[in-house]
Amino acid sequence: MKIFFRYILLELIQPFVFILIACIALWVVADLFGTLDDFLEKGASWTIVLQFYLAQFPSIMVTMLPVALLFATLYTLLRLNSKSEFIAFMAGGISPLGLFTPFMVLAIACTAFLFYLMSGPVALAKQRRAMIMEELGGNATKKEEIRNLVWRDNKSNDLWYIGVLEKDSGKATDVRICYRDPVTNAAKETLYAESGQWNGTYWKLTNIRRVIHGPQGDKAPILAPGLEGKELKTSPLALSYVRAEPSQLTVSQLHEFLDNKVTENVDILAKYRTELNYNEAYPFSTVVLVLFALALGSEFGRRNVAAGVFNSIFVLIGFLFIHELCLSMGRGNRIPAFVAAWLPHVIFGSIAMWMLSNKFGWFWVFLKWLQRKGPEERLDGATVAQGGKDYLARGSTGKGGGQKKWSDRM
Repeated sequence: MKIFFRYILLELIQPFVFILIACIALWVVADLFGTLDDFLEKGASWTIVLQFYLAQFPSIMVTMLPVALLFATLYTLLRLNSKSEFIAFMAGGISPLGLFTPFMVLAIACTAFLFYLMSGPVALAKQRRAMIMEELGGNATKKEEIRNLVWRDNKSNDLWYIGVLEKDSGKATDVRICYRDPVTNAAKETLYAESGQWNGTYWKLTNIRRVIHGPQGDKAPILAPGLEGKELKTSPLALSYVRAEPSQLTVSQLHEFLDNKVTENVDILAKYRTELNYNEAYPFSTVVLVLFALALGSEFGRRNVAAGVFNSIFVLIGFLFIHELCLSMGRGNRIPAFVAAWLPHVIFGSIAMWMLSNKFGWFWVFLKWLQRKGPEERLDGATVAQGGKDYLARGSTGKGGGQKKWSDRM
């Protein structure tokens, strides 16, 4: 690892940790203003309050990590510029891409961490938050029960109705399963059960009444004391997805819900599709904001620090506004879910890349590269026979290579 890489990385990590802790503290204080009265009215102990906010840690990190990285990157660059270290590094032969490498390494590491949080811990944290509030309100038992549940099995085209489903215990009451023809959707057989119990693999039903439907009418019902429905392998958790909030489902649960197609309502499906694409796209917001910070902070000369901070605040507000606007339109089925999740990243990422490429001339180098007549022609118009390889390796002037390498000039 090069000395300058370690130096810049340490210069970046210190303000990043400080800003992240400050943002988390501000979030907790702001949230307390809205929930403190509820805690006091319900007599919650300090341990309950502590558990409540510890459960919120994944959600807090998802919200504050990109913000902290944005301001830490900007602060580090402005600090380097205030000491003229940025120019000193470039004068020493280090290209801007080399200087930006530590920032991008940390951004990619934060992106990977956000991927992990968005895949499951954030949804579980929201479930835990809702559960604690329900327990404080004395409605914990209501939270466990799901009433009048209708669910369609996409694989077999069967239709389920459950009067009361206890998701945690796996007990169901007033179960009706309608077996339908996969082509015509006509009911072939209906199974009525007084109750059912999930054993971890399949459902065990008790007090069965089976009715077979036919073109000549329904046959006499067949009664049975019990049935081990080994083909009924849909878990209570999967059955409950249709009633769950999209934000409280993990990525795997969202995939399972959409693959089963338990509903044909496009407005309902749009919410789940948007949430799934949001979980996959949001981690890249760290990279987008870091690119903006690099574009705003890599100014030559001593620049007013306040101007850079204000510009970054405006960028952050604009990004969050466009992001929430697109998500709202996606959840409302106004635009495709994929577009709703990725459009803000594409817009702001393109603007940031344009600012960087325009500042360091990368865009014009790229255009010059596209205008070459072939791979044998170098960027200044000379051919390989005239020293093109030497130009890329040592420089283009004289025997000593008075000009810097092209890669260092970028």
